[in-house]
Amino acid sequence: MKDQVVIHQRILNFDGSVIADTYINGTTDRFTLKKTILEDAILELQEGLQWRTLGSRYKFVVPPDLTSKKRG
Repeated sequence: MKDQVVIHQRILNFDGSVIADTYINGTTDRFTLKKTILEDAILELQEGLQWRTLGSRYKFVVPPDLTSKKRG
């Protein structure tokens, strides 16, 4: 089994409206680690999560034009 990172995340539009929120939904998001890369996450989230410690909280700001690359 591959290692995974399990996170809560709140994704907001630039205007502050909520796109997705695992806290409200009572779920978590899981990303598979492969050679220190989170396979399913956008690149900026991959970079940010690699060095975080268990239980820590961080805020990442990713410009919309970068996140759209993951969606296709």
